[in-house]
Amino acid sequence: MDLAIIGGGPAGLRAAEVAAQAGIQVQLWDAKPSVGRKFLVAGKGGLNLTKAEALHPFALRYSHPGKSATFWEELIADFDADAIRAWASGLGVETFVASTGRVYPKELRAAPLLRRWVERLRSLGVKFQMRHRLVGLRRDRRLQLDFATADGPVTAEADAVILALGGASWPETGSDGQWTGFLKQLGVGVTDLVPANCGWECQWPPELLPRIDGKPLKAITVSAGSSVAKGELLITRYGLEGGALYQLGPALRAMNAPEIAIDFKPHSTIAQLV
Repeated sequence: MDLAIIGGGPAGLRAAEVAAQAGIQVQLWDAKPSVGRKFLVAGKGGLNLTKAEALHPFALRYSHPGKSATFWEELIADFDADAIRAWASGLGVETFVASTGRVYPKELRAAPLLRRWVERLRSLGVKFQMRHRLVGLRRDRRLQLDFATADGPVTAEADAVILALGGASWPETGSDGQWTGFLKQLGVGVTDLVPANCGWECQWPPELLPRIDGKPLKAITVSAGSSVAKGELLITRYGLEGGALYQLGPALRAMNAPEIAIDFKPHSTIAQLV
């Protein structure tokens, strides 16, 4: 069986790994010159691989508020946080659990893990086809895949196709969301993309911006209503970004006049940001 995987992010790479280990012939196609480009961007923040916590609360982080986490528990159970750490260790990348429960590589870098991951895939026989953007998908005797390249159109065949095309959060890395229109043209029902993690807008005093823009806020506790999160934030020109804030998304959306309370350790100074 020949499998074509479109997209060289973590989802596509992992799909290629599982399929190749099962003896399937895999070709991985990506529009960019190399795989894992968004993965490397994430690594600039230390590369948070997972979170070391029990399955049920971990699954709740993927579920909509008020909805059962059973679906996600069943998906995650076979490859939980411990399994991810064991997988990284198998690539020679040791991990540690931070005070927030988040799991990071000890090197706090994505490049070594990605490099060893690609080496493993090549050793499993995975073929990489870079600079190929999928523009058409047809069914004949086999699936026909049409690609646009710098040298002109290319058509390939496969018995099955996995689309691992990511969201629309970072076009420079390939995550531009253009695949939604492509699938709609094929008659596939597609839910419109919406933000998952959003920053927080606030008006910083103009005279303060040159001193604070891009500065991290470490070891903080953030709350919105009854929801509390620990972690870090990053000050930006328009407001705040960061993992601690992202955890409060459901609570902030549910509040009519949301505000965030930030507890800066160890001084316990509270700042109200509206």
